[in-house]
This record gives sequence, structure tokens and C-alpha cells, in this order.
Amino acid sequence: MTITHAMQAAVGATAAALIGAAAFPALAGEAATTAGAPGPYALTFAQLDTNRDGKLSFSEAFANPMLSNNFNLIDSNADGFLSLAEIRAAVGGSVFGG
Repeated sequence: MTITHAMQAAVGATAAALIGAAAFPALAGEAATTAGAPGPYALTFAQLDTNRDGKLSFSEAFANPMLSNNFNLIDSNADGFLSLAEIRAAVGGSVFGG
């Protein structure tokens, strides 16, 4: 299994867990909503980017296990930060509201 396939498998498992929680909010301990709420990644990048510099350090990404566990793989330019573009390129263009 290549690194890309391993990352896709990890992302798929994370997405499945998130979709499962969204599909069955009572099981997730949340009240059901009638309006379509933004997806789980819609505000996550902004929430993780605590210093508002437009990129995530490892300490900022640490709150998201998918990002922190794959930090070096996602950090394609090896600058020690994850940009939104790097995350979307690695995980898929639709994450974080894109």
C-alpha cells in the first residue's frame, strides 16, 4: 500500500465516522436539525488557525487527528506548516468548505 493509498484509507475512515455521526445525530449525542448545517470541515480550518496567519503549525493541527497524524505527508513543501491548498490537495478539494 502506498502512502497515498494509506492516507486515502485514513481519510475515508474519518469521513465515514463523520458521515455516520451526521446521519444519526441522536447517536452522536446531538439534537437533530431541520436545516442543512455546514459540513464538519466548513469552519474547522478557521478554528484550528488560532493565530489567524492562514496556515496551520503542527501545534494548531494537533487538535485534528487526521491532520496531525498525516502532517508530514500533507506538508508537500516541507515548510513546517499546512496551508489550506496543501490540505485540499492531499485530502480532496471539498474539505474545509471548498
